[in-house]
Amino acid sequence: MRKLISTLMFVVCLVCFMANAQAAKITISDDAFLDIHGYVQTWMYMPVDHEGKDASIITDFYLKRARLLFGGQITPDVMFFIGTLNGNMGKDGDMSPRTLIADAWVEYNVSDYMKINAGLLKLPFSRHMQQSGAKLHGLDFHGSFLARSGVAIGHRDMGVMVRGLLSEKKIDYRFAIVDGVEYDKVIIPGDTTVVPPIPDSAIVTNKDDMPRFVGRIGYNVYDPEPSYFWAGTYLGKKKVLSFGASFDLQPGVGGDAGDELFYAFAIDAFADIPMEENGIVGTLNAYIFGPGGTLPEGTGVWGDFGYRIKKIEPLVAFELYSPKTGDAGKRQEILGGVNWWIEGHNTNVKFQLGAQKLNGVGEWTKTAIVQSQLFF
Repeated sequence: MRKLISTLMFVVCLVCFMANAQAAKITISDDAFLDIHGYVQTWMYMPVDHEGKDASIITDFYLKRARLLFGGQITPDVMFFIGTLNGNMGKDGDMSPRTLIADAWVEYNVSDYMKINAGLLKLPFSRHMQQSGAKLHGLDFHGSFLARSGVAIGHRDMGVMVRGLLSEKKIDYRFAIVDGVEYDKVIIPGDTTVVPPIPDSAIVTNKDDMPRFVGRIGYNVYDPEPSYFWAGTYLGKKKVLSFGASFDLQPGVGGDAGDELFYAFAIDAFADIPMEENGIVGTLNAYIFGPGGTLPEGTGVWGDFGYRIKKIEPLVAFELYSPKTGDAGKRQEILGGVNWWIEGHNTNVKFQLGAQKLNGVGEWTKTAIVQSQLFF
């Protein structure tokens, strides 16, 4: 407890000191500019009453995310975005470098009805997948629902996405064709030559080199959300109520043998309703995953609900996943916490207390997390 209090005091002092950090904007010409942003999320992860049941759960203080973000405009119709990511630096004492490019795309703006993004994309499988990590409602993504086996970063991929707003901005559509799980080459033993053609008897992942198709269609009851990245909460700046349905499909990479259609479907509902200085935020997501992915075949649901009272927001969340067979991948999680929106998304502190059961174990694992965020 003494360690927790000392850490909280340090975090609060740090974020208050950095509260006025500003982004940099560089004007290149009358039509071109460069915006430079970044954010850091520090985590303190602590076990609560686990009594040594899991030796891997220890008190740990590390950088959950550290990102530099470069966005801008080349012409009035051509935008770009590049984002670096360093994740979990210092976790378990590991300070090895792991910086990577997490986002890199160019956008051509035809109109509000159609924007075309090409490059390394964040994908629109459920609204949650295309949220910004800097503007989450809770501490983190519900990452177990975003993973995809055979893809380096499950919720990102290389390809092209078409998106836009239709019907007086009530309909939000996003459709992407991306690389997906790559063709699994067959090698002649003792040789480096790829077998052409592949024998009919061989079971080969994506032998036809098929792409991955990801899309979502949503309905906006109130304000539209035209940005590429969505926010987990707009903190009173928008009134949003949206409903969506999405899919993730790729032939030849799913099924028990890894050579059939992979499929996943999701529906989502999101509400962010200002109430003068206060506001309510709620999210509910339901999923169906076919065989051949990171999660075993089954169904899942997660949701969260918060009530913001000026700058303080208590919230609760849950996660459930039920595999079709067995306990591998089974998930039960209950979370509660408080967000302190000191300067909105720019400076905040979040506390979360949770309990989870994984893979059908009999006892709950309880943890507490303190996160501070600085976004400029």
